[in-house]
Amino acid sequence: MKDIVQAFNGTLKWSLLVAIILVVMSCGWRLRGSVELPSQMKKINLIQLAEAREFYKRLKRTLQYGGAEVVETKVGADISLTITQVESESKSAAVDSVGRTVAKEISMTLIFNLQDNQGISLAEQDEVRTSRIFRYNPDNVLGMEREESRVVSGLTDEMVAALISRIKNIITRQDLQGQPSAD
Repeated sequence: MKDIVQAFNGTLKWSLLVAIILVVMSCGWRLRGSVELPSQMKKINLIQLAEAREFYKRLKRTLQYGGAEVVETKVGADISLTITQVESESKSAAVDSVGRTVAKEISMTLIFNLQDNQGISLAEQDEVRTSRIFRYNPDNVLGMEREESRVVSGLTDEMVAALISRIKNIITRQDLQGQPSAD
């Protein structure tokens, strides 16, 4: 009888684990940083801007998690992405009665060019923006520096996701325009 109970418990545990995995997969959940890329984004040439090393590192990692191969040259690439500018700006969003900052806004702007594998421009000087406002305690400057650093890190991840989403939209739009009409 003891063997039957142990076998049932083992089967029940595996069944429960499989059920949880199926539920999680069916709701669309994915590992953080993973993206689904269209076939036109499987080989990408990234042209790096020296000032945006951290952004490039995260973009490259996200693309690779999505199954893309980041190639060094335009030859053999499906698309070529050039980041021409990445800017970050921090400004006061609210002040207290004595004029001290109590909320800050950090915004990031990215300008890029995108070309297909034949050198045809798909997007020239297109831009992606994101921003976030957070509370700022003027009495805890060191803590606020760490918080600002976390906010910038989160915004960088958001910018990567927004850029990939924009590129996917551009490619989809190009595919739809390039399709012959059904007359």
